[in-house]
Amino acid sequence: MNLLKILGTVGSGIISIMVPGGAAIVAGINAFLPDDKKLPENATGSQVQDSISNLPPEKQAEILAKEYDVEIAKIESWATIQGHLSKADATGASTRPTIAMMMAWLVVLQVITVCILMISSVLMVNNELLSTIKEFWPMLLASMGTPILLLRSYFGMRTEEKKHRVHAATGVAPIAGLISSLFKK
Repeated sequence: MNLLKILGTVGSGIISIMVPGGAAIVAGINAFLPDDKKLPENATGSQVQDSISNLPPEKQAEILAKEYDVEIAKIESWATIQGHLSKADATGASTRPTIAMMMAWLVVLQVITVCILMISSVLMVNNELLSTIKEFWPMLLASMGTPILLLRSYFGMRTEEKKHRVHAATGVAPIAGLISSLFKK
């Protein structure tokens, strides 16, 4: 991937955070810059563009045409993240999954019970039981609401937990968080 594509992706973000292998890219650009104009390690895309625009045209063309191994760095970064996540999963955290399984079984048992009652009332032509079931729906909804909300919360929290694990494993905040923080300012 050439530097123009990288700078287009990063924009005003910090290259070393937004692009895997970004620190190596900044170091490579610093090789072309004079000592008094070297970029810091946390250089942004706009700082890089400004530094490049101050160079002679032949050096600008050489820097901009150089291919960087960003794709390889992305793959290596992904492999590292997955390794850290699998180590964290190997610790055997089992309380939350057990609670989620119990809530799922509770919902299944309630649904099966109601279905059996409805089928039996229809087959036995028991209108009284059918009308009782019909009036029973608020109680059924209340009793199923808690397990369903717990299950929904559990699966939503797992997603956030994995984002936090990636952040802890790599020391880099997720890209989505960085992008949303840019729009909040």
